[in-house]
Amino acid sequence: MKKERPQTIAQLDLAVSQCRACPRLVQWREQVAAEKRAAFANETYWGRAVPSFGPADASMLIVGLA
Repeated sequence: MKKERPQTIAQLDLAVSQCRACPRLVQWREQVAAEKRAAFANETYWGRAVPSFGPADASMLIVGLA
């Protein structure tokens, strides 16, 4: 059975931030969030994919890695 595709930006953001499709990437991001760099030892790490921001009908889309 296929997963239903997100229909809204909010649904897409939720799906992206909870995604566990790539076990190696999930392991890395969770390790980085747990073993913080010394410079950020007192900061709260997100440790998940970065959701989008801005209006859904924007005329420009920027895609990249955070």
